[in-house]
Amino acid sequence: MQGHPDSTGEPEDLPETFSVNGEGLPEKVYSLRQKLYRKAKREGVIAERRTIRESRMREIRTSGSTRGD
Repeated sequence: MQGHPDSTGEPEDLPETFSVNGEGLPEKVYSLRQKLYRKAKREGVIAERRTIRESRMREIRTSGSTRGD
């Protein structure tokens, strides 16, 4: 798996939340978290969620509804 983004360990493609182990997670958990982020990003899950969230926010602004209405 050489050259595969999950195996490089290079943080430059990660946001700070995932590139710095500020929470003091065990190394295996921290590494898994990075791999899962990269996989989700590669498969478009992150962009899809952002699109859904933005779409919902537009609906809320347009209808004037609030959470729970």
